[in-house]
Amino acid sequence: MALMTMMRERMQIVLWALLILFVFSMTVGGLVGGANILDQIFGSVNPATTIAKINDREISPDAFNQVVSQQLNQLRSNGQPVNDQQIERARQTAWDNLVQDVLVSQEVEKLGLGATDEEVLFHLTNNPPPFLRNNPAFQTEGNFDQEKYNLAINSPEGDEWVPIETFMKNSFIPNFKLQQYLNQSIVVNEDDVINEFEKRTINYTISAIHVTNKSIKKDESEPTNEELLVEYNKDKSKFSHDELRNIKYVTWKKEPSKVDSLNLY
Repeated sequence: MALMTMMRERMQIVLWALLILFVFSMTVGGLVGGANILDQIFGSVNPATTIAKINDREISPDAFNQVVSQQLNQLRSNGQPVNDQQIERARQTAWDNLVQDVLVSQEVEKLGLGATDEEVLFHLTNNPPPFLRNNPAFQTEGNFDQEKYNLAINSPEGDEWVPIETFMKNSFIPNFKLQQYLNQSIVVNEDDVINEFEKRTINYTISAIHVTNKSIKKDESEPTNEELLVEYNKDKSKFSHDELRNIKYVTWKKEPSKVDSLNLY
């Protein structure tokens, strides 16, 4: 009875402590935008704002869904039906693109690659990105028209080229430099060239082949008595030989007699 009375008295303290902790968590959670107080204390990822982390870069649900929507809109614009399989493929493609973009941007930042205004102008004039080459406004009969493109560059109507210049400066040219850097870092020696040449141009003629015991099944490597008899009757001449003689001689000595045998063929 004394134990039950003590538990009832202490239960009130526990309930009051739980109530205070609940009110405290709600208050702090409201101050941080409704986030879980445990996430803020221990640094856990909040699924409401982050669905993945690539290295130190957090990917939000809105950013991921935006890329998925772009993939699906591209399918619809091409007249393709959007079903569950297409949606799953779009999600996978969106994720691969996000991973690639994050890793490339981090490597560009690590190497300190950038672009000047002169480089932006040079690439826009001489090396326009694919989305500009494929723009119908710069094409004639389905092919890129350099004259139309040059006319649009040299006579802008307003600030329509500002977003493109920003993209060229922050993404296209640094990524282009990274690709060039990777290409230049690839070293091919003389042996690599010879090996690749032999693989592509030289035809080999096999005159012999070595078969190991491991490549033959056990039941096929042990012939039966019937198979041995058939092979024997087929080539009896291989097993014939002349008559044999067996000669024995005795050597008499003081020691006990010793008999040696000699076979003559």
